[in-house]
Amino acid sequence: MHEAQTKNGWVVRSGASYPLIDFDTKIVNRDAVGDAINEYLDEYRQTLKNDQALQEAFVRKFDNLYHHASLAPEFAAGG
Repeated sequence: MHEAQTKNGWVVRSGASYPLIDFDTKIVNRDAVGDAINEYLDEYRQTLKNDQALQEAFVRKFDNLYHHASLAPEFAAGG
């Protein structure tokens, strides 16, 4: 995430003095967003190991992505 991707007055900042997202001042804290995403992924990974229903949903979603990628191989190859 960087400044070139912002719109409508939103800005990207970093550092402990900024909250994750400040809707009043339109500031997104790059570091806090990255940390929140990493924390979510860590929790998801741990839950996925032990939750059969989540595992089944994950496989269905991954299979769907694979199917759509096979319909557009140039997209899947990054072309």
